[in-house]
Amino acid sequence: MAFTGYSAALLAGNVTLAADNTLTPAPGTFLTDVIVYKSGAAPPQLRQRLQILVKSAGQGQVNIDNVSLTAAPE
Repeated sequence: MAFTGYSAALLAGNVTLAADNTLTPAPGTFLTDVIVYKSGAAPPQLRQRLQILVKSAGQGQVNIDNVSLTAAPE
């Protein structure tokens, strides 16, 4: 089945903080997607549960490997 796209997002509660859907891997390959969210000093979603959501945007299969979340103070 042909690749029909994907969506990858970082959510806090039900709010999408950052997302991407721009990569198009060749069949049988993986690509690295980096999504950056800069919260600032006092984000409105502070203390909300974080969720990483990756899903197919169509009928094709999306294979995911090595998902991580990194915090880095500015």
